[in-house]
Amino acid sequence: MYLLDTKALNLGHYNRLYLEVHLAHLDYSLYLNGCVLQHTYNSMFSNPVSICDYGGGTGLLGFLAKESFGCRLIYVDLYPRACQDVKNISQAMSVEIDEIVNGDIKTLVSSKIEPPQFIISRDVIEHIYDLEEFFSMGHRWNTEMIQIHNTSANIYNVFRKSFFRKNHIQNEFFGTKGSVLKETETELSYFDIRKKIIQTEYQHFSESDLHHLTTVTRGMIEAEIKKAAHRFRNSEMIICKEKHPTNTCDPYTGNWAERLLTFDQYKEMAKPSYEVKFFGTFYNRGAKGLLKKYAGRFLNLIISFLGNKGRILWPAVTIFVIPKKAIS
Repeated sequence: MYLLDTKALNLGHYNRLYLEVHLAHLDYSLYLNGCVLQHTYNSMFSNPVSICDYGGGTGLLGFLAKESFGCRLIYVDLYPRACQDVKNISQAMSVEIDEIVNGDIKTLVSSKIEPPQFIISRDVIEHIYDLEEFFSMGHRWNTEMIQIHNTSANIYNVFRKSFFRKNHIQNEFFGTKGSVLKETETELSYFDIRKKIIQTEYQHFSESDLHHLTTVTRGMIEAEIKKAAHRFRNSEMIICKEKHPTNTCDPYTGNWAERLLTFDQYKEMAKPSYEVKFFGTFYNRGAKGLLKKYAGRFLNLIISFLGNKGRILWPAVTIFVIPKKAIS
């Protein structure tokens, strides 16, 4: 994997840079992927198994699963270019993908693909627009399917929370000009996009009403924003449905900017079908630079002693979602 020539793979600009970041920190990337696959292995009841790498991106998590378990691999991503690029990466790594799906959970459930035993992901769950629907549809697709997700969007870690809140504010009010974007993403701020949607639908709102409606529709997608504007026009009060003060999403795609959720919120969204458990991770033991390396080792030592209370320091969280039927 270290020897992958990313420039020779004919990848899209976003995917090539994303893959290069993973390869530059490969040891830690493999460790975090391993956290997901360890829980997958511990939950296996039969062989061979079928695994869905959801929001697969560069495909590295799925490839590791395929090589580790010899499983049937379903790769899923909403981004069309990712589905194209992963074919080139899989060929370069000599790892076969059994199914490639350009879409989301709705696409999967409506397809003729045999449901897998596992859905796994890394740094994806914090971007899914409607998690309640995601969990519900996944359970209807296969009532015995286990989901295992790893995310760095840990709301309890003060450093992570601060980093992602700054990212929320940047996306909400200033946009992403100068950032590396997918072809489906926009440089415009999410606030300006919502304002434009409202203005296109209704031109008669006063500037103060327009600003208010744009503010309270944070966390909504285009169709919901239009409905809210219609209700507001009919003198209904519109309340912002997103309770977190900075969480925000792309109104066109529904992609959350690293949504920060509490563990209780995850549990509530997974009801009534799933039980949800949370496991911490450690900092990169091979970090470059003496300060980072020794600071990481010190924090890892504290995490080891604190157990579940160490979530205030966890750099990432593995979310283990198991059907209640499987528990009973």
